[in-house]
Amino acid sequence: MENQDSYNKRRERAIDRMHELRAFYVHVMNFFIVSAVAIAVSFYFRGEIIFWLYFALGGWGFGVLMHGLKTYNQNWLLGKNWEERKVQQIMEEERRM
Repeated sequence: MENQDSYNKRRERAIDRMHELRAFYVHVMNFFIVSAVAIAVSFYFRGEIIFWLYFALGGWGFGVLMHGLKTYNQNWLLGKNWEERKVQQIMEEERRM
C-alpha cells in the first residue's frame, strides 16, 4: 500500500509540475503573438513603433521572465527548501506559546 501512496504522490507532483510548465508556455506564446500583432499594427498605421509600446511590451516581457524563473528555478530568490524551513520555524514558535 505504501508503494501505491508513494506513486500517487509522485504522480500528483508531476501533474502539478506539468500545469506550471503549460501555464508558462501559454504565457510566452501569448506574449509573442500579442507583441507581433501590436508591432505590426503600429507599423501599419504609423510607420514606426509607438513609444509607449516599448514600456508595455518591456513590462510584460519582464513578467514573462519572472514567470520563467519561478517555473524553472523554484525558490530562486529565497533559496532551496526555504518554505519548509519557515513552516518548521512557525510550528516551533507556536508550540512554545
